[in-house]
Amino acid sequence: MARFPQSPKIGQAFIGDNIIYVWSGYSWETYPGGLRVKTPGPINSASYSSSFDYSYYGIGYTGGICSISLPLGRSIDDDGKILTVADEVGGISSYNRGILVTGSGGQSINGESSVLMKINRMSLTFLFNGSSWKTI
Repeated sequence: MARFPQSPKIGQAFIGDNIIYVWSGYSWETYPGGLRVKTPGPINSASYSSSFDYSYYGIGYTGGICSISLPLGRSIDDDGKILTVADEVGGISSYNRGILVTGSGGQSINGESSVLMKINRMSLTFLFNGSSWKTI
């Protein structure tokens, strides 16, 4: 049985019993599914459009800011899908580098249009909740 965190914040998530749980502010929403990792290989370009075909995007671009857009969630089948974006080479905290992750089609990330990753070797996992993206 899953052990739920005490005093969760809205959007807080954890994985247990092969299910992802996200606190809505009123109750724990559940998103079944495993953590299957599929990757297109290292991303070595200044911009990239992700898709639900892969669950892991390793960024190897070192020429500045790499912009990656999350896929547009359109159907009930997209609800609960997760994607991870990671800095695979380090160095994004300096030299005008970083990873800019944006939503598509007006879909926000924690209520914002984008997230800028600026910590070396950082990774973020994004969960689609049916209408927008949450970081977990």
